[in-house]
Amino acid sequence: MGPTRLDSDLEKPAWLRKNKRFSVPRSTLIRRIVLFVLAAICLVLGVLSLPLPLPAGLFFNLLALALLLMASTTAQRWFRRLRLRFSRLDRAVASIEHRLPEMMQRALNGGRLPRTE
Repeated sequence: MGPTRLDSDLEKPAWLRKNKRFSVPRSTLIRRIVLFVLAAICLVLGVLSLPLPLPAGLFFNLLALALLLMASTTAQRWFRRLRLRFSRLDRAVASIEHRLPEMMQRALNGGRLPRTE
C-alpha cells in the first residue's frame, strides 16, 4: 500500500497541502524573496540614475543583474544563453569580472562559457 494522508491534511484546501515534490526549505525561499526584492530596488535605482552625469546607474544595474543571477536558475540560463549568442557580451563580462566584488564574480561565473584551448 502507498502512503496514506492524514485526515487533518485532507481537511486543508489543495493549495495548502504539503507537496513533497515541490517543497522548498523555508530559508531558501526567504533568501530568494529577499534577493528578488533587493534586485528590484537596485534596478529601479539604476534606471533612475542613468541620466545623471556619474555612472552610478551602471553599477546599480550590474548589482541587480548579479542579485537576480544568485536568486534564479531561470535568470542564470537566460544569461548563459545571452553570453553564448553574443560573443561581444561574453568578452565584455569576462574583461570586467576580475574587478568586481566577489559576490558579483560568483554570480557572473554561473554564466561563464566553457573554454576550449
